[in-house]
Amino acid sequence: MYIGVVLVIIVILFATCEEDPLLLNIDCDECYYPEPDSADLVVHVTLDNDIQEVPLVFYEGKADRKIVEYVDTARTTPYYLYVKIGKLYSVEAKYQLSNKTIIAVDGTKIKSREVTDYCSETCYVMRNKNLYVELKEK
Repeated sequence: MYIGVVLVIIVILFATCEEDPLLLNIDCDECYYPEPDSADLVVHVTLDNDIQEVPLVFYEGKADRKIVEYVDTARTTPYYLYVKIGKLYSVEAKYQLSNKTIIAVDGTKIKSREVTDYCSETCYVMRNKNLYVELKEK
């Protein structure tokens, strides 16, 4: 009986605690102090011999709301765009293939997370910064 109660308490404690920083793959070289208000969106696109550039449209919020934040063309991958954290952003990548146009869309909200007792000092890491608009196949 006693062991069962202890196990239930341990399960409750672990279920309510923050994630273990080791599970987050924290790179202390990418840890910031003070907490930043902006960070890079990291956009992964498909580039190869046939596709050497990809037009990108960045939206504030969901792409279907069409609130354009920034327009550019990716010629390298990943592509980086410095934006405010805590806001939802979407990206639309337009691929022109010989016989069709493919539009890939993804969205994210970059969040900062305080890290204590892991790096040499308390700092902040960025989460949810990657957007994936790569082609699965051509």
